[in-house]
Amino acid sequence: MHPVVAPNPSLLPLDRHAQADWDAVVVGGGLVGLCTAYALRLTNPEARILLLEKESGVAQHQSGRNSGVVHSGLIYPRGSLKAKLCLRGKETLLNFCQNQGIQTRQFGKIFTATTRGEVEVLRKLEKRAQTHKIYSRYMSGRALKEVEPNVSAMAALHVPSVRCVDFSQVARGVAERLIAHHVHLAFGEKIISLRTHRGLAQIKTQRRVITARRVINCAGVYADTLARKSGLRLKGQIVPFKGIYYYLRKERRALVNGLIYPAPKPKVPFLGIHLTRTVHDEVHCGPNAVLALGKAAYARGEIGLFDFCRMATFPGLYRMLRHHNKMVKQEFKRSISKRHFLNGVQNLVPAITEEDVLQGFTGIRAQAMRADGTLVTDFWFESNGPFFHVLNAPSPAATASFAIGEAIAKKVGALT
Repeated sequence: MHPVVAPNPSLLPLDRHAQADWDAVVVGGGLVGLCTAYALRLTNPEARILLLEKESGVAQHQSGRNSGVVHSGLIYPRGSLKAKLCLRGKETLLNFCQNQGIQTRQFGKIFTATTRGEVEVLRKLEKRAQTHKIYSRYMSGRALKEVEPNVSAMAALHVPSVRCVDFSQVARGVAERLIAHHVHLAFGEKIISLRTHRGLAQIKTQRRVITARRVINCAGVYADTLARKSGLRLKGQIVPFKGIYYYLRKERRALVNGLIYPAPKPKVPFLGIHLTRTVHDEVHCGPNAVLALGKAAYARGEIGLFDFCRMATFPGLYRMLRHHNKMVKQEFKRSISKRHFLNGVQNLVPAITEEDVLQGFTGIRAQAMRADGTLVTDFWFESNGPFFHVLNAPSPAATASFAIGEAIAKKVGALT
C-alpha cells in the first residue's frame, strides 16, 4: 500500500479588506463539488458562494456513471482518508437520502474467494471489519448458497448492511438544497485561466472574469489541469481509466440477489469485474478498467488529442504499464471483446451466458498517478495561495462526498 497523502495543505491567509465578487467559488458539479459547496454554506451562512460547472447539469461524469454502491469502507486500511471519510460519509449520505426522500435499497455485498490465497484475503478483511465496526459474516461455499445460490466460490465474506442508491438523484438533491440556501449554480462555464491577483483568485471563463477569496477545485478528471493553470507544480498527473459496464437482461436478473465482488487483490489497483443489483432493480456487470485515450473519451476508439499527447509524454504512465503488464493486457482484451469480458463475469456466476449480457454505459475514473508510475491510493488534497485542489477522489468518493465536503470546509474555514 502506498503512503497516505494527507490533507495538510496551507492556504493563503484571507485579507478581510479585499473586495471580491465571491467569497468562495467551487469548481465542479459532481458530488464532491456539490457537497463541498453544501458544507461551505452550512459553516458560512452569510458567504457569497458560486458553483461553476462546464457541463449543462450536475453529475455528468463520474458521479452519474457508476455502480451506485454505498460502500461500507471495509476494503480501505485503517488510518487512510478513504476509510475515515467513507465511514463518516456513508452515514451522512444515507441520512440525507432519508430526509430528502431519495430511495436507497439494502442488498448486501459478498466478496468471493476461489483460491486458498483469496480465502486468506477474506480472513484479513473479516478482521478489518471488526476494526471498522462493520458487521460481516465469513461463509463457506455451501453456506454462500443461502445468500447467492448461483455464485461459485470456495468461501465468501458477507457484508449485509451495504446499500445502493442512484447517485445522480443524490446530486440533484444536493443541487436543490444549494439553490434553496442561495448558493449560485452556473452551468456551461469552462475555465480558461486561473491566477492570483492582489491576494484574490481571478477566474477567467468563456463568458466572464470573476474574483474570489477562495477557489475550491473539485473538477474530477480535469482537477490537475486547473491546478497547473493556478500555478501549482505537481509531481504527477491524473490519468483517465475507462470502465465499461454491461447490463444483465431482464429475464436473467434473478441470477443475482445483491452485490457480488471478487476478493480484493492487494497488488492490483482496481477491484475487478463485479455484479451489482441497482436501486432500479437492474443488474450491472462490470466495470473493467482500461486506459482511456482522453479525459472525456467515452466512445470506443475516441481520442482526446490534447489529453492523449499529455499522457504520451508522461513517464509515469509507461512505468505503470510495465509494472502491471499482465493486468493491462487482460483489461484491454476485456475492453474489445465481449467474450473476454464475460470470463470475468462467469468467474462469479458461471450460469451467465454471452446472450445474457447487453451493452451498457461507460464511465471514466479520474486516477492520480505519480511520476514513478505508482497510483495514488488515497484521497489527495493540495493548495496554493487562495486555491484548494482535490487531486485524487476516485471510488469511494461518491459515498464519502459529504464527509469530503466537511473536511474541506473545515480546512478553508471562515469566509467572511
